[in-house]
Amino acid sequence: MSILKFLSNIKTYSSQKVGQKLLIVTGNESADLDSYTASLLCAYFLSRHAPSQRLQESVSTSEKIVPLLNIAREEVSLRPELKYLLSTLGLNSDSVICKDELPSVSTSADFVLVDHNKLLPELEDRFSTARVVAILDHHADEGMYPKADPRIIEPVGSCTTLIVDYFSKSGCLDLFSAAEQREIALLGISPIIVDTANLTSKALEKDKEAVRTLIGLLPACDCEDMFNKLMAAKRDVDSFSLRDLMRKDYKEWADDQYPSLGIESSVKSLAWALNKFTVSGFIEGVQMWAKERNLDVMAYMDSYLDDEHKFHRDLLVYANTDRGKSVVDKFLPKAETEFELVSRESWTNGMQNVWMWEQRNLTASRKQVAPLLRLSAGYPA
Repeated sequence: MSILKFLSNIKTYSSQKVGQKLLIVTGNESADLDSYTASLLCAYFLSRHAPSQRLQESVSTSEKIVPLLNIAREEVSLRPELKYLLSTLGLNSDSVICKDELPSVSTSADFVLVDHNKLLPELEDRFSTARVVAILDHHADEGMYPKADPRIIEPVGSCTTLIVDYFSKSGCLDLFSAAEQREIALLGISPIIVDTANLTSKALEKDKEAVRTLIGLLPACDCEDMFNKLMAAKRDVDSFSLRDLMRKDYKEWADDQYPSLGIESSVKSLAWALNKFTVSGFIEGVQMWAKERNLDVMAYMDSYLDDEHKFHRDLLVYANTDRGKSVVDKFLPKAETEFELVSRESWTNGMQNVWMWEQRNLTASRKQVAPLLRLSAGYPA
């Protein structure tokens, strides 16, 4: 069964809203290319083979296996790189299942978490019974669900790498036809090379081995050409509104016990955003988003190549509340050293509770910044 047919079958089921147990494979709420591809590949593999006993039990007792794009339908247009990748498989964005399209009367669900390791309350609260049965992730371990099997949390460049590694070692790839294997390869290679700059940045041996495995299924693959086209699509945000830019690749941590935090990750430079929206307009946009999301602290990170193809990062932090200001005060001493921050105070136009820096530690992405911000807010390590 092709990926198109696999998704079509789920779409048909979803529209019928049958009240049966689901097995939902979901990425995180940023819903970037890696997050959705990992969920789609994992679900597709599980439709043929479940390597662990826990997964076997869950598959056998679930009506459908649903790969979830963990955003609302109206936000799909904010992911042009996903639209491009789907088009190479003969799919369009209507093929995917979004979080606001889950069957409304299903009372129970098992979850496989990919690209994160703590189930979002919004999904958990949707079902009377919600169990996390497996985790495959490459972020900081939040210590949840010790009985998940597999429970693989490993700091590789791309979460999709872990999906490919886990299922290929179980012999799962051999269960697909040559045509299906080519689709798997195209789907799997794409996020790995995007997240590792075509295996030149943050790529570990396991990432490289996953790409080698997938290229074995798609020998004619031109990874450099694929990477360039995906990145061109990902950077195609010039028409976005400021609010759209804030929510394109956004993650949030909200808990009644701790200050609420949000981080947006952008492929466009902070300088580009300040020029496009003006300094005051951009900062006001950050403030409005922080108020809309009831955040104590909002951060905006960028990662981009300049005209000479040199890689850069910047960081903006805004304290929306007095509680948020206390978090930033704790965050800054270690962050300035660890992330090699150089002040861009002149860019703030003297606005209060806003900090901007050039970040010279280029290896520190949101995966490094977020844990320190969370620790500064008192979240468990």
